[in-house]
Amino acid sequence: MTEFQVVYDAFLGKILEDEWNDWDLEDIETDWHTLLMGAIPHFKFPRVSLEVNDEGFEDDLNNEEI
Repeated sequence: MTEFQVVYDAFLGKILEDEWNDWDLEDIETDWHTLLMGAIPHFKFPRVSLEVNDEGFEDDLNNEEI
């Protein structure tokens, strides 16, 4: 299983976080989750399942999927 935070951390390492400076943590995590769920359908030919549960991805993602 790969927790959502692992993917969020990889995402945050590649962008400027200025947009979320004045947001509450709960709103930030909701926004990140919305972005992630919107991106999953655009990932073509994953080598592992991208099925999710409440805590993260059901399979272990490798660096390519993350």
